[in-house]
Amino acid sequence: MSNTFTNLLYHLVLSTKNRKDLIQPGFREELYRYLSGIIRGEKGK
Repeated sequence: MSNTFTNLLYHLVLSTKNRKDLIQPGFREELYRYLSGIIRGEKGK
């Protein structure tokens, strides 16, 4: 019986509409922590 290895790689790019600078600097760090927490929760890196 053969072994199977699967490695799925995703690269997510998020942006605001028309790439406007709408995310406030103080909120930006909190947003990054929130998004990275979701990714880590899904066992992503």
